[in-house]
Amino acid sequence: MFRKQFKERHGVELEQNLHAAAAEWTRTIFPGVTHSFEDVKFLQKHWKGPIILKGIQTVEDARQCAEIGVQGIVVSNHGSC
Repeated sequence: MFRKQFKERHGVELEQNLHAAAAEWTRTIFPGVTHSFEDVKFLQKHWKGPIILKGIQTVEDARQCAEIGVQGIVVSNHGSC
């Protein structure tokens, strides 16, 4: 889908402009938007499936996930010193 949309927007295959494609892909997967636990509660209200959160960074975040009933968390330290 990304390849198709890139070609529609730029008129070329992504291989023809790798720099622009890489920058656009990065903005697509890392939009700079954060979410709150209120957002998770909204999701729980409207989604009946399991919720597993990625990006948990503190013990307090993990506790809050448990308190609100999140089914799982993903903790990663990649990129940290």
